[in-house]
Amino acid sequence: MLTTFEVCLRLFAASMAGGLIGMQRERVNQTAGFRTHILITVGVALVMIISTTRYAPGAVGNDPMRLASQAISGIGFLGAGAIIKEGATIRGLTTATGLWVSAAIGLAFGAGMYREGVIVTVIVLITFTILLHWKQRVFTEHVDEKKAAPAKLEKNSVKMTVTRDLSTGFIEDIREVLHVHGFDIIRIAIDRGRSTEGEDKGVFLFILTLPASREASADACLSAIHRLPGIEHIELETVE
Repeated sequence: MLTTFEVCLRLFAASMAGGLIGMQRERVNQTAGFRTHILITVGVALVMIISTTRYAPGAVGNDPMRLASQAISGIGFLGAGAIIKEGATIRGLTTATGLWVSAAIGLAFGAGMYREGVIVTVIVLITFTILLHWKQRVFTEHVDEKKAAPAKLEKNSVKMTVTRDLSTGFIEDIREVLHVHGFDIIRIAIDRGRSTEGEDKGVFLFILTLPASREASADACLSAIHRLPGIEHIELETVE
């Protein structure tokens, strides 16, 4: 039987791992953020503790992995809710995968496998941060200008110009914020260059269709984009 200290240690370690992953997701305005990841890792850790203590291995008819396997399967429903399909584009796969891995981390801490839990947490954080920046630099070098098919601009269209330090992010989280606040992207133009200080800069030009609730959505959207890392300037104007 586990002591109270050991139970608290396992649950606290799981919550710390989930909190670290969730903080990174929160910074890029993902739907599954800080609290969601904590609840997943702590909840799954508790399931693992129950599995390995109350249903201890060795007893006839007991399967300590049964609850754990059901927990992993159940996380799939949460992950499915984070995946959004827009035409030929699918978003949220990384967030859904992160939820699933967070559940596995919770199982590791719940089983007392601290070393494995810490190692996987570090790998996940590196994937969400350092590897994201590397991917943006490597796979977007040939995307100097990205435009959608020509579309007729409506009267409720606006032009948004965003200047950003590309070492902190590219365009994915900006698109996510625009989508959350009801803006439809008609066209995107991207201009990359370097400042006098040698920093890698990007200027993104969005042609957008305003949502029904114009003022409230625009104000909230601008505030959310301002909070993204590396955002230096935002300009919004109507399209003539």
